Amino acid sequence: MWKATVAAAWGGERRLETIDAVSPLVESALGGATSLSEALTALGHRAGFDGHPLVEVADWIALLVPLAPRRARATLRAHRSAYQLAEAWAAGRLAQLRPSDAESIDHLELRLGEVYEHCTALGLTADREVALAVVVVDGLPGCEETRQAVLQRAAGLARRIFTAGESVVVLPSGRVLVLAERSRALPIRTRRLANAIESGSGLENVRVRHWIEPLPADRTHLPDHLRLLVA
Repeated sequence: MWKATVAAAWGGERRLETIDAVSPLVESALGGATSLSEALTALGHRAGFDGHPLVEVADWIALLVPLAPRRARATLRAHRSAYQLAEAWAAGRLAQLRPSDAESIDHLELRLGEVYEHCTALGLTADREVALAVVVVDGLPGCEETRQAVLQRAAGLARRIFTAGESVVVLPSGRVLVLAERSRALPIRTRRLANAIESGSGLENVRVRHWIEPLPADRTHLPDHLRLLVA
């Protein structure tokens, strides 16, 4: 039933091939024999590797919810499940090829959606609780190998400076985005990251800019806001 629903909504044999590859594990999880976490991880990784956009794969899960056993529905809707799906998708996509800016932003947008929902449930406003630390690396070399080495180092530095489980996205264009708590320490850590990337690049022409990007109060403005940020 799930495959038929996905086919009706999205069409295409490639989508059904992806679902077929993980359907035994999904069936087992829905039956209670294995964990839903394991099934979501397998689906996300395979879908990312097969090149399906993250927002589409999230919709597949939304289509599965009403067909799932009642005890499994809350887990499928949970924030942690969306996060597991997104992280597995990103790993699968990286294993297949270097992601585009748009695909990386899809990942961040899904993670931010969880934050907005969580803040709403607690009576908070997301734009007052979190923000994006933005570091832009200008003057990256044309050599793909060197370029990738600089960006991978930037990702490692971001995860060493932001150590509280913040989401880090490094775009192929040279932008580093960190979703972090809005605190007095955020500008300081962002500046530290920018300085570390610039001094650690070992390249004369590389220059680094940084700022704190506020998020929109209205979640419906989030997709446009993110796309303007990386334009």
